Amino acid sequence: MYQISGGHAGALDAIAGLIMHVSKSRENQNPPILPLSLAQFYNYFAAPSDILKLLLNSGFRRSLPLDNVLRRLEPRVVNFFRDLLKANKIIVEVEDAIYTVAMEVRMRGWAAVEVLDGHLVAQFASPLHRAWMSLYLDPQPLHPKFAAMSLLDFVQLVICHFSSPILANPERHSTSSQPVSVPEGQWQNEFYRAAYALTDGCGIWLSPEFGTDPRPGQPGRIDFYISDKKWGIEILRDGDRVTEHLERFQNPRAYHQWIVNGLIEHYIVLDFRVKRVQKKYPGATNLYRIIFDGGYTSFEMLDCNSTVVHTGALLAGT
Repeated sequence: MYQISGGHAGALDAIAGLIMHVSKSRENQNPPILPLSLAQFYNYFAAPSDILKLLLNSGFRRSLPLDNVLRRLEPRVVNFFRDLLKANKIIVEVEDAIYTVAMEVRMRGWAAVEVLDGHLVAQFASPLHRAWMSLYLDPQPLHPKFAAMSLLDFVQLVICHFSSPILANPERHSTSSQPVSVPEGQWQNEFYRAAYALTDGCGIWLSPEFGTDPRPGQPGRIDFYISDKKWGIEILRDGDRVTEHLERFQNPRAYHQWIVNGLIEHYIVLDFRVKRVQKKYPGATNLYRIIFDGGYTSFEMLDCNSTVVHTGALLAGT
């Protein structure tokens, strides 16, 4: 709860209320029966977006620019949120044109804007806020040019639009002088940044769990849901909990009911790496390992049997 809410009081209260609502509805008893498993929680919802829609029944809505407000926002504010969705964090200088936008958004409580090292740093108040904005800021359907694409074709195209400079200079989370590998969260953010650039943000919904840190013993979680194509995408790094990620889509795990109901017709688990791996996962046809070269300029895609099925290069200038 804390990770999804980012410690935001309104988000914490909303999530707690949602859990109680699901538990009470499921068991049809008062008081509701707890504990409630993660699979039971997710399987309650007819569609992934329903998780966010139900939050409108809580005080959390006061920290959101609701749909009718979003339609009336000035282009400069909409563009600010588009940039924030892609980057997750924006550094703002006083002389920047978006400075006044950042202060306006802060005043309305729609984003967290803090002073850090003499700069303004803008970011969403919680992963839940970011998920909401990904669903409602650009609600247009996915562009028709992607209609004939398979999920595998789509992710290959997205990866080609990754940025070599961003991947080659990952954010440090320690003072160690040793080379730093790309954190899982940065792979997720880079995939979304590249996908957003390709689709103009239309048709791609971020899970409320997107960007939260995985913990030992916790199952994987869906990172992206593309409703027009009924695609689900999960991202991990260096084989972290591969089996748990794959099991999430199997009965009776969290997303299995969405597959049964036809909400997810195709899903893929992408394991990003910089070192080749020989371990095989026979039968895991939804698993692909993406191996980058040392400079993050090219990659190979391996299937569950460690067979190379695709090679690609990152586009110049990305």
